[in-house]
Amino acid sequence: MAKCKSPTRSPLRGRVVREGARARAMDAEVDRGTVYLLRTSEAAKLLEFFNRLRRGGAFADKGLVVSRSHPDRLKERHQTGDGDYVWLTSNSVDGVVCAAPTAISLVHMKIVDFFKRHPNGVVALDGAEYLITNNTFETFLRFVHSVHDRVMVTQGVLLIAVDPHAVGEREMHLLAKECQELASI
Repeated sequence: MAKCKSPTRSPLRGRVVREGARARAMDAEVDRGTVYLLRTSEAAKLLEFFNRLRRGGAFADKGLVVSRSHPDRLKERHQTGDGDYVWLTSNSVDGVVCAAPTAISLVHMKIVDFFKRHPNGVVALDGAEYLITNNTFETFLRFVHSVHDRVMVTQGVLLIAVDPHAVGEREMHLLAKECQELASI
């Protein structure tokens, strides 16, 4: 299990992750086989980092986005491309891979399957709070533990965005123990 990191420092050799050229230069220093926690309420920040990793050449260019937003909206607003998508919704929509928030095992299966098909892949999870409120935090944490194991085996990267105001201090601490933290980028 990863050591707890300060919320204002990244595991990238102790440097704070920032916008701009310096952040792009540090993309190559992101460790394979790692789950990263981003303390942010803004999906745009998560998806910008996701896009940079996929386009940087160090990881598979095809990614997976698990989100509360419809895939078409993600492609339009965040230029996430032709990767794979799982829409976290209780609805069923033709032509869109959907997963009910209470079906966390289905979300797990989709992520694990993606990493099996795309070693060195990048997955962005935007909707952690939605999964937590429709399950329990402990269920979500077990989900993160299990996916982390797959990430380590396949040498991929999982990016998880969590709004620190939406979950308690204890829960953020437990997530930080399992993940490497990136400063809100």
